[in-house]
Amino acid sequence: MQTEKKPGRFSLIPRRPLLAACALALGLAGGLGAAHTQAGTLTIESWRVDDLPLWQEVLIPAFQRSNPGITVKFSPTAPTEYDSSLAARLAGGTAGDLVACRPFDVSLSLYNKGHLEKLDGKPGMEYFAPAAKAAWQTDDGKDTFCMPMASVIHGFFYNTKIFKELNLEPPKTEAEFFKLLDTVKANGKYAPLVMGTAEQWESHQVLFTGIGPNYWKGEEGRKALIAGRAKFTDPQFVAAWEYEARLGKYLPKGASAQTYSDSQNMFALGKGAVYPAGSWDIAYFNGKMDFAASRHRCPRTAMPATSPTTTTSAWASTGSPGTRKTPTSSWPGWARRNSPISIPTRSPASSRCRTI
Repeated sequence: MQTEKKPGRFSLIPRRPLLAACALALGLAGGLGAAHTQAGTLTIESWRVDDLPLWQEVLIPAFQRSNPGITVKFSPTAPTEYDSSLAARLAGGTAGDLVACRPFDVSLSLYNKGHLEKLDGKPGMEYFAPAAKAAWQTDDGKDTFCMPMASVIHGFFYNTKIFKELNLEPPKTEAEFFKLLDTVKANGKYAPLVMGTAEQWESHQVLFTGIGPNYWKGEEGRKALIAGRAKFTDPQFVAAWEYEARLGKYLPKGASAQTYSDSQNMFALGKGAVYPAGSWDIAYFNGKMDFAASRHRCPRTAMPATSPTTTTSAWASTGSPGTRKTPTSSWPGWARRNSPISIPTRSPASSRCRTI
């Protein structure tokens, strides 16, 4: 599909999250809404199954009103199946035109295999600081292959009704955090920490990489690993594992069989005091729980925390299947993704906590 790019179509990209979602339609229009646009179908791949109504009812209709003849299909895959399914479709030549990018090595592998387009210098990339693009670059930082389009915040949700009942205060230190969990556990009425390990991504992508930057100093630690100046067996990395191991005794009974959906439901029903999650869960809890305004910081480790843990999300265009090196679709080749994956940040990071 040959297209002609119009200037100025990416002016809304750096807006707040909802507008960032809408920027997909504007971005596609910039590349596909030109005079020589041909009718066709664009398929968008994602693991955000929960976003399907938003795409079908809001974003796609808005785009198609301005771009008649272009059909857009949002085709999500279950999060636990997305990586393997996408890789298989890319290898077989059946993947969508725009794909959600996992951060770091997973997407880097796809780029190295020729499945993703190099985006350096493309319109819109100038809006993003180097740190926002780091998760979708080659290790030397020379090639960027996904465009950041949204951010989420990781942290702990607190149930303030339980806190009030048990006379608890939001913890400010690691010691206070574990004391709080001990108090809830001793009471026996509620689960101290609402999280299961059946799907595993929550314990890794939310909890471990949300807490870890406090120990390995975020981006500084990641780059030290790449450069060979640090090892995963160094104290700062082992400490993060030790922290998470300590949390095991606070999980609900049957945690090994508890899914992400189970955890959402459990916390919504008021059966747990602390829920490790992110800002993407707010939409799920709206209408189910009353959110209290909160600016609490999460409990700190011995290393002072200076910023919340945030996740920048990205999409990319797919390269063609087989041996051809040209991309499947013309520029632009990305869309919005609200990712639940935490990235080691630029400074020692502490997640924001939200009370409910």
